[in-house]
Amino acid sequence: MKTINKYELEIATNQTIKMPYDPEILYIGIQNEKICLWALVDTDHKSENINIEIYGTGNSINSKMDIDNHLGTVQLNSIMWHVFESNYYNK
Repeated sequence: MKTINKYELEIATNQTIKMPYDPEILYIGIQNEKICLWALVDTDHKSENINIEIYGTGNSINSKMDIDNHLGTVQLNSIMWHVFESNYYNK
């Protein structure tokens, strides 16, 4: 069954969230002072771990991260946070 699910994200450089396989990320935004991700998912699909990285403007980026997939940017208080789906590689 397809649904739109919300996932609360931590302001942390690296985190993993579990979502059904092949989600369609719809929006990254702020709700109740938390960074949230909304995705269209098929709940009949098996769940997988998605690696998420969040960086504030001006912060250094993890050199072992492939940041090809920018999911969105939000402002929380006075800081801009940039949210990426990450894939790690050996360097």
